Amino acid sequence: MITSVHNPHVQAVRQLQAHGKERRAQQLFVIEGVRLAEEAWQAGWAAKQVYFTDQLDERGQAVVNGFRKLGMPVEQVSQVVMNSMSETETAQGLLAVMNQQTLPLPAAPHFLLVLDSLRDPGNLGTILRTALAAGAQGVLLAPGCVDAWSGRCCVPGWEHISAYPSMD
Repeated sequence: MITSVHNPHVQAVRQLQAHGKERRAQQLFVIEGVRLAEEAWQAGWAAKQVYFTDQLDERGQAVVNGFRKLGMPVEQVSQVVMNSMSETETAQGLLAVMNQQTLPLPAAPHFLLVLDSLRDPGNLGTILRTALAAGAQGVLLAPGCVDAWSGRCCVPGWEHISAYPSMD
């Protein structure tokens, strides 16, 4: 169990949370909460590391066990450590470092969304939720847009939409 906020794993997660350049360099991103972790696990996304606290409910424990059964590293952390790694005001007790992957566009897409000059990660999250609800097959981000791998952009159902981050 990790109990120190100075642990190298904790520091690495904090770097990923804080810096898009670090996320791009390592091809990793961080998701928080039971719902997003459950969707990632059910969609078969690979986790580099899963962190959890002992205060998870039964559903959260099932997600942790699901990642463990897939052979992905799982580590219990103290609540203080979870709070340190989390970007949310109230950490939900489950956080995962995920490998980035870009889903292929359909061969003949009929509904794509192209975004330009979008700067706010919360706005991107809202747009992704709307695009998902409207049946968009992909979201393309022009250079200069917000980092699509920011934790604040991840939304339930995100694994079904192809987000193509800008390459600046």
